[in-house]
Amino acid sequence: MTIENGSRGPQPPGTSNIARLGPVRQRVRPTPTGEQASQSDTTTANLDEAKTLERIERYIVNPPENSRIFTITPAIAEHLLEVYNLGNRPKKPGPIAKYAEQMAAGRWVVTGDTLKFSDQKKLRDGQNRLRACIRAGKPFQTHITFGIPDDAFAVMDQGKNRDPGDLLAIAGYKNTRNLATAVRWAYLIEEDRVKQRDTLEPPQVLKLMQERYAGTSLEERVNDGFRIYKVTGQPTGLIAGLLYNFDESDQKKAQEFAEGWESGFQKGRLGAIRRVQNHLDSVKKQSNARVNDVVRCALFIEAWNHFKSGKPLNLKWELSQPFPRID
Repeated sequence: MTIENGSRGPQPPGTSNIARLGPVRQRVRPTPTGEQASQSDTTTANLDEAKTLERIERYIVNPPENSRIFTITPAIAEHLLEVYNLGNRPKKPGPIAKYAEQMAAGRWVVTGDTLKFSDQKKLRDGQNRLRACIRAGKPFQTHITFGIPDDAFAVMDQGKNRDPGDLLAIAGYKNTRNLATAVRWAYLIEEDRVKQRDTLEPPQVLKLMQERYAGTSLEERVNDGFRIYKVTGQPTGLIAGLLYNFDESDQKKAQEFAEGWESGFQKGRLGAIRRVQNHLDSVKKQSNARVNDVVRCALFIEAWNHFKSGKPLNLKWELSQPFPRID
């Protein structure tokens, strides 16, 4: 649907919805109060497209105290995503498909869930609903709240659907699902907590990445871990956590170990990697394709210790034994 504004005149053929919408000139106005606010609540849902976008962008700059109900069309949704969806968590295909089906079938209802814009003029919640609107090609109504402190976003809906990867993505990191797992494994190995298999809350993972692992080799080791995963099938995050800790022991040897792990060129002491891999493949066949990750981690530490220090390789390590330390 074309959004027209009388002052702009008709749009040329072939112009996209985003181009037709364009940036709306902002005029900061006092937030309505009392009777004016009540009237605003009842009228925002019935504005035409151009006025709806103008009002939303006005409120992004000058937030009202309460939420407002708006009718969001696909063109408006596209514009809001294009301009304001900066540094958000990754999109979720499952919810998008579900919401789109509800919108297309006319079964979407207004609930207390809101689109949220922060005091930094960013869309901080609701991107999946906006993407669903575009997919469905149908408008939907929703509450929108404005001016939420940007630093509150890290805990917004934390217990509901924001996982560690989401918070890392919001903070600007890449490959965040694997990075979040790598942070956990790096931490468990460093703190000798692998056998306890502690679960880290999303804010804790973010804090560790920002305060302990910033500027270290961990992010690059996630890339190495993914390449090794494609060759061996070993979990990316676990590999990255191991390689990070091997770096802390001996960076030069850790690089040699990583290259041998990826390439399969494992002569001499590097052959321990192949022996562990073959042992895990055998365990996998005997246990219906399941290998305990604590055992997996311990055996690759055994391979590292054999490679670095010449210690005998213990392929019979069991959970009842003390967890091996990294040489």
